[in-house]
Amino acid sequence: MHLKFFYFLFFAEAVLCSVSFVQAQDTVKVYRLKDVVITTERSNPTKGTISPIAVFNRGKIESSPLQTIEGALKSSPSIDLRERGSMGMQADISVYGGTSDQSMVMLNGVNFTDVRTGHQSHSLPVDIEGVSGIDIISGIPGPGAFSGAVNIMTVPEYNNYVKANFSAGEHGYLYGNLSGAITKSNANLMIIGSLRHSDGYTSNTDFDNQNLYARMMFRSVKGGVLDIQAGAQNRFFGANDFYSLDYPDQAERTRTYLGSVKWDDNFGNNWSAKVIFSYRKNYDKFELFRDGKNATSWYQGPNYHDTDNFGFSAVAEHKGWLGGTTGVGFDYNYNHIYSNVLGENLTSSKKIAGVPGGYYTKGADRNVTNEWLRHVYGHGLISIPLSLNLVQSSYGGDFMWSGGVNVNFYPLITVSFSVTRSMRLPTYTDLYYTTATHEANADLNPEKATTYRIAMDFTGTNLRFAETGSATGGNYYDNFWNHFNAGYLFYYRDGSNIIDWVRAENETLWKSLQIGKVKARGTELSAEFVSWKFIKSVKAGYAHIHMNKKAEGYVSKTALDYLRDKVSLSGQFTLCKRIEADIFATWCDRVGGYYGAAVTKTYPYIDYKLFWKVDAAISFELVKKADMLANIYLKASNLFNERYYDCGGIRMPGTWISAGISITLF
Repeated sequence: MHLKFFYFLFFAEAVLCSVSFVQAQDTVKVYRLKDVVITTERSNPTKGTISPIAVFNRGKIESSPLQTIEGALKSSPSIDLRERGSMGMQADISVYGGTSDQSMVMLNGVNFTDVRTGHQSHSLPVDIEGVSGIDIISGIPGPGAFSGAVNIMTVPEYNNYVKANFSAGEHGYLYGNLSGAITKSNANLMIIGSLRHSDGYTSNTDFDNQNLYARMMFRSVKGGVLDIQAGAQNRFFGANDFYSLDYPDQAERTRTYLGSVKWDDNFGNNWSAKVIFSYRKNYDKFELFRDGKNATSWYQGPNYHDTDNFGFSAVAEHKGWLGGTTGVGFDYNYNHIYSNVLGENLTSSKKIAGVPGGYYTKGADRNVTNEWLRHVYGHGLISIPLSLNLVQSSYGGDFMWSGGVNVNFYPLITVSFSVTRSMRLPTYTDLYYTTATHEANADLNPEKATTYRIAMDFTGTNLRFAETGSATGGNYYDNFWNHFNAGYLFYYRDGSNIIDWVRAENETLWKSLQIGKVKARGTELSAEFVSWKFIKSVKAGYAHIHMNKKAEGYVSKTALDYLRDKVSLSGQFTLCKRIEADIFATWCDRVGGYYGAAVTKTYPYIDYKLFWKVDAAISFELVKKADMLANIYLKASNLFNERYYDCGGIRMPGTWISAGISITLF
């Protein structure tokens, strides 16, 4: 067993022995209103008709082994997050068996998916300390969320506070985060900024990342809710083998700026309206040979991209028509890119800021609109949602739709069935990325899919067997089912015109092709036990996917290899009065393989190997006062030093230990 594992256990044992154990109480006192059960349903910020599913909720971040948003996403069996390198510097988010280009990424309900490539959609200027929750949303008709969406939500930890978090670890790892919030009357402002650095766990995997993010909300009785968010990210990372195993000296620099303004208001008892403006800009510089060192004679220099995404959305809803709520909406998206690689030839070149002698010589843009109508009929335990969409773009017009039935056996069991027609437009990389090793296809058409979904959920934490008698308080009857939740999901997706980068066996040229149909059948099981004695939470999840593809003879970069089986296990424990510990484990079995680096003129084919990965963390509460909190913590990623690969032959880090301190002032 690896020596670092024993170091981690030694530290943990020393902390445990430094304090006395406090026995947790067996009874719980609650205030209640007689026998009323109060439940909440997570709201869907999209035009879809299916309630979101929570995959992450904020706990005590110091005791969590999850250090990045990407790490939190890996905790869900529904998500295949494939990292290149460490600490989320480069990652692909795939939902319900889709690819990163088929998955939408949202921040507080606003779509910030990158139109150039799914590799960049996760590049949001937010750290996990500012994230209050992450949801998966399925059943979104229209463009973008072909397989589903991820919605990352930011809410301050407290109404008024300032928090500093600093950690350091192996491989020259340094992380500093400063966050805070101010709440006055009907206004709230949150600001969070961070610096993250590492020398790298192997050659050319070093990175530097800076994030700055702010969100302001203002609530007015007469003027509604105004929600403004803005952020900036500057990122550089060595990309050893990230995009080709033949070139270990790759490097990439990105800058991302984003913002949105959302206004939401109710008019009388029945009408409501919402308007959203959003903008995202991304600069990207990719070097096949870092700083030009050891470059071949045919290398013409870095790839430069400048991408703009502008979005507008307007929604109006009325309650009471036809036994439910009726909504009508209009979405508009404008996508634009300047590049020296992607797009059509420009009539006149455009100077690249900060690059002497550098010019954008190519470009492309497109307009996409989506007009939609939605109605949710509700009667007793049953609700029937329906959504119709007309998507118009340079590819023509397409009708998309979604419908379903939800039955709520209040308050314990919910059963739902839905059918959704969705699509996604080709990215600019799909259409235009042509190099010595890649051949793009400007004649690609949108992907389309019909997805059937059945879900059942048991929510035991909604149970409250209250005592009869006084309505002001007392003890409730506590049993196993009060603490237990479980879920089951089955889906079948029939996809057509699927786009992928493939190459024939024994060939070296990757081609962007529409490989035909890909049919995905997925099953998921989940269980959770929460809030009992020293157990804060114990979760288990399992996902199985089977894909039927009709593109034999090709090796795929994305669509034709997939995560067939995934097991996610996690536990959060209060070990004693001031000590908390978390453990998180995943087991992954991926179908398919990849070609290794060229050996003379041959490329060896390598199958993916299944693996277990375990992360752990422990924290000790130094100070707990009315005006101050302070914690020290120790975190270990890949505790048992498992050798594993998320993408191709890119080896991921072994055991990586870090320690830190956080101080919060009120």
